[in-house]
Amino acid sequence: AICGAMLPLFLFSAKDAMISPPDSSSPIETRHKEGSSKLVGIIFFYIIMHSFSAHKEFRFILPILPLVCVLSGSAIRRIHLMNGAKNRRRNIIVTTVFMVLLNFPHLMFLATIHQRAPIAVTEYLSEKIEADSGTNSRRKFSAHFLMGCHSTPVFSHLHVPFTDIETWTLDCSPSCRGNASATCESEVFERNPLEFVQDSYMFGDGVTGDEMVCGANCKPLPDFIAIYDNNEKVLKPFLSSVV
Repeated sequence: AICGAMLPLFLFSAKDAMISPPDSSSPIETRHKEGSSKLVGIIFFYIIMHSFSAHKEFRFILPILPLVCVLSGSAIRRIHLMNGAKNRRRNIIVTTVFMVLLNFPHLMFLATIHQRAPIAVTEYLSEKIEADSGTNSRRKFSAHFLMGCHSTPVFSHLHVPFTDIETWTLDCSPSCRGNASATCESEVFERNPLEFVQDSYMFGDGVTGDEMVCGANCKPLPDFIAIYDNNEKVLKPFLSSVV
């Protein structure tokens, strides 16, 4: 997945470096093949070592992307040399245009559509909190994110000058996920969102005596709750009836 459109080029270069015999008549090609072999070894060693980690994230293997690019560039060079010097300039231009066009749809999708909602929700909360703080001079707000691990960037985008924003996210820390006998808050919520909310929050005004019973670690309802749309269908009727 990390190679993307470069995968065929990377595999070609890896095969050439690890399997094909070196050209003993060319010291330059020999050194080039030795360098490529070391890069391939580093890439596979890095992937294997991270495969043993209990906490896996795609971003952890991003450091090998430059090495993949180097090997892909080596594959392009190799292909051009195999075709000879004739029309080399045209081949380079065609290859460059082809790679750009092949990657441009991915670029546009990742830059404008993919993971857009996590940024949009924090920007909305920032705008809403800024407007409310300007209207009634409030300086403290709370926002709870009842979603999976690292679903939103939170404080990299959620910040309003001179305003204290208290946030809370479901626990899905490595220590929790690495413990086979433990059940993370995110897992409990996904199993039964309504029951989790009823156990986690206190409802009622505390004056009329209509407070509902909640769990030992229950907390007041926040000003804002961010949830996925499928969970909203389950929670909205209940929250609308008690807020």
